[in-house]
Amino acid sequence: RRASPGARVLAELRRASQIQKNLLVTTPPELPGYQVCAFQEQSRSVGGDLYDVVRLDDRYVVAYVADAAGHGVSAAMLAVLLKQRIVMVDPETQRPIAPAVVLSRANTHIRRECSAPGLFITAAYCLLDVEAPEITIASAGHPPMIVLRCGGAREMIYHTGPALGISSDAMFSQKTLHLDDGDRVLLYTDGLYDVAEPSDKPPSEAVADVLAGL
Repeated sequence: RRASPGARVLAELRRASQIQKNLLVTTPPELPGYQVCAFQEQSRSVGGDLYDVVRLDDRYVVAYVADAAGHGVSAAMLAVLLKQRIVMVDPETQRPIAPAVVLSRANTHIRRECSAPGLFITAAYCLLDVEAPEITIASAGHPPMIVLRCGGAREMIYHTGPALGISSDAMFSQKTLHLDDGDRVLLYTDGLYDVAEPSDKPPSEAVADVLAGL
């Protein structure tokens, strides 16, 4: 018996969900002296959340997280487009590209290829130098990254430029932080806000409280 249109749509969404999961890191690279953990759980069959962790060479590692506006297939396709347009290494020098430049170029691609009202994507992009050790961060309209120091102090790293796809002349800056043994850095999407316990604090502070308790 031929499947109903609704059943076919659900089957297509399940296949799309599996393809999207295959684009995500399942086993982060091993980094001596560091521990990398990644987790993603979708509230729908497909969505706009995306992350990746890439070891460029013995010294540099890239980690980023992104969240396309909206839900469903359009958000998922926008996230896939971003993944395809992120260039981490200069092809001529073979050196890592600065995070602010990576986001600026990604913004140019998105504006050129799918500019439309309501289409944008937030992202936080980090370049880790394991030898320094330090991390350089650029953020495009994304929820604040959280740095929890080994002594208990916390730093909120707010966005350094607007969301990608909003403005063709957007400007991005970056921030570099030194890391000590025991420091922790959290990249996340605002999906965490939806499942956080009710709190009088800003959502990012509530997330930081949970991180501090782990």
